[in-house]
Amino acid sequence: MGSRVVSEQGAIQITSRSEEATVQIGRAIARAVGPASVITLEGELGSGKTRLTWGIAEGLGIDRRAVSSPTFAIVHEYAAADGTRLIHADAYRVDESEPDDLETLLGTKAGDRDWIAVIEWPSRIESLLPDDRLCIRIAHAPEGARSIRIEGASELIDRLRSLIDEEPSDG
Repeated sequence: MGSRVVSEQGAIQITSRSEEATVQIGRAIARAVGPASVITLEGELGSGKTRLTWGIAEGLGIDRRAVSSPTFAIVHEYAAADGTRLIHADAYRVDESEPDDLETLLGTKAGDRDWIAVIEWPSRIESLLPDDRLCIRIAHAPEGARSIRIEGASELIDRLRSLIDEEPSDG
């Protein structure tokens, strides 16, 4: 896949060697998570957060070309053919005291399960986030690679590891 994967209890450390490998990791994440899942993304500008979100979109059957960073809009929503909504939020400009809860920020209703949320800059709204989220940290690595650390429930990490191993290679 153009990546190197190291697994440990509740976490995976991946070195992605290309943008397309990062997209492939995102596709595997989309297949691993269930409805009403929250995925948090942390990383500096240009680290690959949007590329990873492209892959999550593709994994849900959404054209990646429709997906852009929600920096100024705060929330973008994309619909998959099966009715699943990908909610892509950027919390950088959100004051933690503004939204009453995560549903208000994401535009969802309590009990709705037809969505998957990807939230950038999650530290800005930490108190609103569920404990059972999938936490992803992306950092620049040598030679243009990206270091991607994914933490979550052990069973989710195990499922994700097997799905990453199944993804076709990007060459």
